[in-house]
Amino acid sequence: MKITILTSILNGNLRPAFNTNEGFDDLTVHALQKATQYTPKNTLELYQQLTTLLRHFPELLKYLNEEKLSTANPLIPHFYQIDLPNHKNTYSHFYYLLYLQETLRIFNVAIIKFMPLNPVHREYKVQLLLDSIKSNTIRLSEELKEQGMHGIPNASENPMHYALYVAKYLMVVLFFELQNVFRHELTDRINPKFFFQNILREEYNQNLLIPAAQYFEHKLSILINCGTATKDDYLSLLKEYHTAPKKVIEVLSKIHNAIFLNETESSTIINETINNQDLIAAAIEKKKSELSKSINAHAYGFEKLEVINMALSNLEYILEEDTHIQSIPAQIKSWLKNQQKVYLLNASQLFATDSAVTGPKKEKPQKTIEQKKQIAYEHLRILKGVNRKGDKIMSDVQFQYMIDVVFFLVEKDFLPSEINPIPYTNISAEFIRYTFYLLHSNLLGTRPIHDSWIQCLHLLFTQFKDASTSTTKKKFSKKPPNYDDDISKMKW
Repeated sequence: MKITILTSILNGNLRPAFNTNEGFDDLTVHALQKATQYTPKNTLELYQQLTTLLRHFPELLKYLNEEKLSTANPLIPHFYQIDLPNHKNTYSHFYYLLYLQETLRIFNVAIIKFMPLNPVHREYKVQLLLDSIKSNTIRLSEELKEQGMHGIPNASENPMHYALYVAKYLMVVLFFELQNVFRHELTDRINPKFFFQNILREEYNQNLLIPAAQYFEHKLSILINCGTATKDDYLSLLKEYHTAPKKVIEVLSKIHNAIFLNETESSTIINETINNQDLIAAAIEKKKSELSKSINAHAYGFEKLEVINMALSNLEYILEEDTHIQSIPAQIKSWLKNQQKVYLLNASQLFATDSAVTGPKKEKPQKTIEQKKQIAYEHLRILKGVNRKGDKIMSDVQFQYMIDVVFFLVEKDFLPSEINPIPYTNISAEFIRYTFYLLHSNLLGTRPIHDSWIQCLHLLFTQFKDASTSTTKKKFSKKPPNYDDDISKMKW
């Protein structure tokens, strides 16, 4: 396979006239207008578009006809994109479209022709093509330097510069997408930084070669179809996605769904489900039903919270901003967070269970110290997170110290002899007071209010230094106006 069209500009075969609009003849202008009337969907349509563009370049058409495929295969889009300067007129548009579509054609033809070969023959063919692309990219780069053409071209002022520049960087795209597709056949792969710095002898910008949606689609497809991919393999792809310069939310949802389904489903089911709205909705409802059954099998709020928190721990790869409706795990996590808020405020409450039978209500059993500590932690863990503005409420060290003091109080029913106050938190004293009241009411009821809990607030938090213990006790059960709204916007 040759890259004749891409390098024809170096041989003078695509230089009708670079200095005047008039030199770009009307027939070629008409060919461009006709070629842009549709977007190719398969290799045959792409061949027809290129034929239209090159209809007045017989030598190039001869080469194109030699590589014509006998069947129409669906096009695989470019894996990468380079931020090329805009074409400003007809002739710059011609070069841009011609080189963009020719690299797309070579990419697809290489996949179609090389994939059926045995591994040894395939490696030989791929390496031969990559070497040709690399050497011709160097030629284009040297031509630009020899002509004194540096930096980003202006398509209107210097069309020669523009044509060489576009050809050069689209060949860079072609090189790396071919290397990516055939990565397992190649023993020596080149990373982009090395290619730019050591081969092209120019500065490397990590945002220059941008992975497109198809890049992640391809890698995801390989993971799904190999049948042996682990959760860590999928998480590695997710990490790569999050570090990419540009995001495509639909691709993110597919990766999410593959991670989620990979634990229980076959590759066939994963492929059928990840982008099917009906199957996605069914998978979400199925998982909610399973989790509801597990949650409702327990009687106490804190027991339900244990099930919820365990399920959430398996979804840590879902970031807070990842809420796309087509992401199964993102929707499950959102549902679990809502369940968590309900039971967080009712940690010691006794609920009916799915296994409950009719008859006299059993007496509520006495909670153990460990159960009380668990309830205390679930009530106070909100203070480990961030407030509605995104500021961390207190450091992890301060939070753990607060928990230790509260655990001591729960176990002994009195406070430690020495308490080092937490100097400041990014939440109001009223919020802290009412949160402690909810915990007190769950563990000890609302009457009487135990003075040791009021003293705990005043000794543990500097924010209470200007209030008297009697005032705090009087207002202990007073709910701040924005308490529920704050909780809905907080993360922990």
